[in-house]
Amino acid sequence: MASDAASFPRLVVVGDIFSDPSRQACVSHGLPEFDIRRLDLAQLADTPHLSGDALHTHLFHHDGISQAVDHLRQSLTQPCFALGYSAGGTALWQAAARGAPIRGLICISSTRLRHETALPIPTLTIFGDQDPNRPDDRWLATVPGTAHLLPQAEHSFYNLPALPPAQQARKHTKTALSKWIRSNPVNPLLITH
Repeated sequence: MASDAASFPRLVVVGDIFSDPSRQACVSHGLPEFDIRRLDLAQLADTPHLSGDALHTHLFHHDGISQAVDHLRQSLTQPCFALGYSAGGTALWQAAARGAPIRGLICISSTRLRHETALPIPTLTIFGDQDPNRPDDRWLATVPGTAHLLPQAEHSFYNLPALPPAQQARKHTKTALSKWIRSNPVNPLLITH
């Protein structure tokens, strides 16, 4: 029996500056209760020809992040949950802060969140404890709704789905999403096409 995507809440996924992780490595892979929509960070920043360090420079030194945030705000027209990796999480956080209809946000290895303030929505951040650029403990204790530091994990742990840090991130993601859906008795997250 084929599932009708219109009956599931939408989960928007934005990857990192390399368009990682792959669909199969993404912690959302195999979540049957969601209509998953992937957006490409380079496309959002109007620079489809850039990736890696060149995209990072464009985003954070030439204000390309503002373009990505504007595109997110324009494309996210219905309530959704969101999942972002590294710079993709930063773009989603800023879009939520500027009014995008994101009802719950998960950011994995989004180290630039260290410059952001709290959002009025449920948030989950996940970082590797070996990531030298992750936000400090004070930020982790005060800004996100929930924060997890994964032991022995570097920045790009999410690209290795078979290893324990990525499996832990998947578990934390699934738990948060389930909780957020349960806490919403009148589900405005259902997609209406």
